[in-house]
This record gives sequence, C-alpha cells and structure tokens, in this order.
Amino acid sequence: QALLEVQKKGTFEKTTLNTKYVLFIVSGAFTNLDKIIAKRLACSVIGFQNKHTVSSVDFNQVKTQDLIEFGLEPEFVGRLPVRVSCHPLDKDALIKILTEKESSIKEQYVRIFSGYGIELSFTQDACELIAELAALEETGARGLVTICESILRDFRFELPSTSISKFCVSKEVVVNPKKELKKILAEVGKAEVAQHSPEVVREIAEIKKHFAQQ
Repeated sequence: QALLEVQKKGTFEKTTLNTKYVLFIVSGAFTNLDKIIAKRLACSVIGFQNKHTVSSVDFNQVKTQDLIEFGLEPEFVGRLPVRVSCHPLDKDALIKILTEKESSIKEQYVRIFSGYGIELSFTQDACELIAELAALEETGARGLVTICESILRDFRFELPSTSISKFCVSKEVVVNPKKELKKILAEVGKAEVAQHSPEVVREIAEIKKHFAQQ
C-alpha cells in the first residue's frame, strides 16, 4: 500500500495497527529448523553426548533463539507464544483421509468421472496402496493428490470418448496405470467392433490403414 501511495503521491502516510486483538498464525515446513535445534542441544550437553538423542530431535523442542537463528525477527517471534508441531501423516491416517472425508480427492474424482457418465469406484487394496505411495511423498495429504493425478490423468482423458460406463480403480491400475488403460481400451475396441457387420469392420480397417499411411 505504501508503495502504491509513493507512486501516486510521491509520499505516504504511516499507519499504526493495534495488534492487541490480532491473532498471528504462522505455519510451514520450517525446513532445516530441526538441525538448528539439534545443534543447540548438542552444544548444551556437558560430557559425552548420545548421538541418538540429537538425531531424534523434533519441533516440540524449539526455543525462541532457534526461531531467531532460523531467520525470524525477534519482535515477531515474541508474538508467537504458543508453538505446536505436527507429526507426519502415516499410511493409516492417509487411508482415513482418502476414504472417510466427504471432500477427499477420491470423491472429487468420483464426481469428475460422473460428469462424463462414468461410475468410478476404488477397491480397498487400491486405496491402501495409494496411501502408502502418498506417505512416501512426505507432503501430507497433498501426496494423495499427487498420486491420484499420476494414476488417473490418462484415464480421465481417454475413457470419456469410449462406451465405458463403469471403471474400478484396482491395485493393478495403481501399480501400472498405462498398461491397464491400454488393456481396457483394447477390450472396449473389440466390443465395439463386434457390434458392426463384417463389411463395416473392413471399411473401418481400411480407413485406419489409410489414416496411418497419411
């Protein structure tokens, strides 16, 4: 705002904000903050240091001096009296997020495919594998989005142009989505060809051959 005022007027008026009733919430990954904490703990120990103690440090042990060394202004750190650390989501937690939340990424894809006239479902072992792969991403619930998108992206673009009305995401689909998509499209192609007379099938084959040559 000050920058805009300077550009328009050549000067700006200072404003004062009373922060008495303002709640500051700071969240993030705070990458490498654990190393700063571990360094402080190692330096504060007299005598022999157990390596396991330092290596198992977590954000619950953070102090004001750690946040300042991390790069936060001392005046700002003073506004953060309550500090809470979150543990990484494990496979079981991710399965619950994927299968029990109404707005989960799984339900979002169900609605997307429904818009194409396709009934989408997931097997339990597919959900477990998706959660397991998402846990390896180490990005929390966002990992579920990453994994589901990598699995279903091609299905989302290919299946609407076919006669498929139902599609089940199985463990095999999660393991090798491209292979399973190719198999499904081949089966659909055979079913559609079977509906036509031999003359139409030959004509379609000639058109495809001509198209490939061109």
